[in-house]
Amino acid sequence: MSLNKSPAVEDFEKEQAARISNVPLDTDLKDSFRASDPVSVTATTMLIRSGQNEAASDAPRVDEAIGSILEHRKDPYAEPREQAAALKDEFESLRYRATEQAKSKIRQQPWQAIGLAAAIGFVIGLTR
Repeated sequence: MSLNKSPAVEDFEKEQAARISNVPLDTDLKDSFRASDPVSVTATTMLIRSGQNEAASDAPRVDEAIGSILEHRKDPYAEPREQAAALKDEFESLRYRATEQAKSKIRQQPWQAIGLAAAIGFVIGLTR
């Protein structure tokens, strides 16, 4: 018996040690993760209510995306629109990164930023 621990604490620690040593770690991990469950080999299907007798898949978003692709594959303007959207996203990303970089520089050297702003303001004032 330890001088600093009560008998109840010692018994509790002994029970915990016995419980931990009796249960293998692999079993605990396997029981705690859903990924360790066996894979289901069945699939459910639903009939489309639009009068067609086709079966829908379990992923309606995928069906929607495939339908959209099939609708727009003959559209001659689809690719330029996608490229324009990608360019817009890239521009927004660059603008955000440049803004954050400028803010960082201003925070690091505030007096230089104030001097630069004053000089630019002075030059613009002279040209008007």
